[in-house]
Amino acid sequence: MIFTTVGAMEKHPARRSTYLILGLVGLAVAGFAVFWYGDTDRQLERRWEAMVNRVEAKSWRGVARLMAEDYEDPYGFDRETLISYARRTMVHFRRLEVRLESQSIERDGDTARITALVRLEGDGSPLARAIAAEVNRSFSPTEFVWRRQSWKPWDWQVVSFSNPEFDLSRYREPF
Repeated sequence: MIFTTVGAMEKHPARRSTYLILGLVGLAVAGFAVFWYGDTDRQLERRWEAMVNRVEAKSWRGVARLMAEDYEDPYGFDRETLISYARRTMVHFRRLEVRLESQSIERDGDTARITALVRLEGDGSPLARAIAAEVNRSFSPTEFVWRRQSWKPWDWQVVSFSNPEFDLSRYREPF
């Protein structure tokens, strides 16, 4: 019989203990999930990995969702301009792999700084090779500044990036 009545459960105390054990296991799993997804540091790392994966996949809409609306970097790019430039330059890569060396994450409240030596590998047009060579020439780590946008532990977005060796101003189009 699929449905049991309360009286039937009273007659079978083994069922009651089975339901109690299943309920406790369910609560333990739910508690672990809340702990896992509620950890701010872990969520920041997940967002960072998502950013790298979306750049490799050249998913610029996905990258834009991980960037704050008020994104601004020292090179004069805002979110829309940077995505537009990335879309136009990274199209030259048939395959793109982003490697991160000497990565460190420092979080202070709702702000975090992720620094890493960024290396590009891939194949494509001669312009793709020139872009990779330019990025790989740097010996200074690139710094990505993240900000948590709300109370949600997973709501991290990039607000800026910089590298003292990059001179991206020479790539700006005159307006």
